[in-house]
Amino acid sequence: KSINANINYVFGKKKAPVPKVDSDTDGVYDDNDQCPNTVVGAKVDDKGCALDGDKDGVIDFSDACPDTKEGIAVGENGCELDDDDDKVVNSVDECPDTSLGAKVDEKGCYIMLTESVTFTLNGVKFEARKATVNSDSLGEIGKLATFLKEYPQTTVQIAGHTDSVGSDKYNQDLSEQRANGVKNALIELHSIDPKRLTTAGFGEKYPTADNKTAAGRAKNRRVEAKVEAQVEHIMK
Repeated sequence: KSINANINYVFGKKKAPVPKVDSDTDGVYDDNDQCPNTVVGAKVDDKGCALDGDKDGVIDFSDACPDTKEGIAVGENGCELDDDDDKVVNSVDECPDTSLGAKVDEKGCYIMLTESVTFTLNGVKFEARKATVNSDSLGEIGKLATFLKEYPQTTVQIAGHTDSVGSDKYNQDLSEQRANGVKNALIELHSIDPKRLTTAGFGEKYPTADNKTAAGRAKNRRVEAKVEAQVEHIMK
């Protein structure tokens, strides 16, 4: 017997290959992309993750300071922090708490402006032939005391003067008594340290008005004091 067999092969259509997908268009296909949502335009490595050259946690694409030193804390823009906003970064700022708007040097510390501040006591007047400080003068003495307390490193000389009535010796003694009267008021009424106060009497030597008139003599019966302080201000 002979057997005849016909074998027929039916071939279907060949399947088309599945297209590769790169959802975030970073050049790395999704099936290999470990960072599938990188920012458009960011440079990535072969894993699809955005590059961070200085390893500060901010990708190069968004890093305004791409060369920060390792270990330095940075802000969202990749730049080193400047907590007091003085334009000197924290790592070199030796004065990290300067006030906003103050001028600072390259170390982040205040630039100080030195100036002289002067207070002149010239409103203390006396009755003729008396050394008693009258109540009208206490306000002016109080102002001097306030200045001395505000600038505790200062000292002051209190100078007494008289009109021309009386002998030179009498007026000399009287001027010294007047100066000491103001000194005592500063000590007793305002607790100013006596070591900061010196006195001097000048008698009738330095008139400020004409001793020939009653008004002029009244102006000359006086105590004066001038104190200067060197103060520093923060430059704005």
